[in-house]
Amino acid sequence: MRITPMDIQQQEFRVRFRGFDAREVDSFLELVAEELKEALHENSALKDEVKRLRENQANFEEKEKTFQTAFVSAQRVVDEMKSNAERQAKLIVTQAELEAKKMVESAHIQAAQVQEEINQLKRQKAQMEYRVKAFIESLSKWLATEKEVAEEKDAGTNEAHQAMSAI
Repeated sequence: MRITPMDIQQQEFRVRFRGFDAREVDSFLELVAEELKEALHENSALKDEVKRLRENQANFEEKEKTFQTAFVSAQRVVDEMKSNAERQAKLIVTQAELEAKKMVESAHIQAAQVQEEINQLKRQKAQMEYRVKAFIESLSKWLATEKEVAEEKDAGTNEAHQAMSAI
């Protein structure tokens, strides 16, 4: 059973011969009742404070869980972003390598085409040189033949002049 300040104030004792001074007992009981009242009041205030602190603690724990969840989510997002960035970088590098390969292949093809054109021009030059030499030889032969014919004509004309002069 709990004793309240009211119980202490209303407590009465039997009076006996050679007993305690009733006023002193009443005064002491009044003092004890007041102290108990204050202690109960303080106890109630402390219980309220404990309740409030427990509620605050529960709120803080809930906020901590929320922050932890948010942190884990943020970490996941950062990891995904990092992973995506790495994949994108690899894709860009792969595309750049493919583009570079295409450019090198194109340059090789162009170089081969240029080399083929150079070879064709060399063949054409050789053919032209051959034709020019053949034309010059042919012209030389024709000129030599023409010279011989002209010399024969001149010789025949000289003979005819000599024969005419002799006549």
